[in-house]
Amino acid sequence: MYRYRNRQSALGRERVEEFEASRDSVRTLEAFARDQQEVDQLPSQVEDASGEGGVRGILKVTRLLKQIRQLLRGGGPGQ
Repeated sequence: MYRYRNRQSALGRERVEEFEASRDSVRTLEAFARDQQEVDQLPSQVEDASGEGGVRGILKVTRLLKQIRQLLRGGGPGQ
């Protein structure tokens, strides 16, 4: 009886670990999808910003360059 309970407990722990690993994988995939959306939007944002003249255009391009650097490092703009 004791071995049976130990085995049940071990199986329960394994299932919890598997669940946590799958949850982490889902979070990683969601973060990747968000980053991919950011990357997909960058060309049009750069084009829009480069069409503007003056200080406002320069500030937009600067902000976009910072965003590109963050994405290249593996973190989204909010991270």
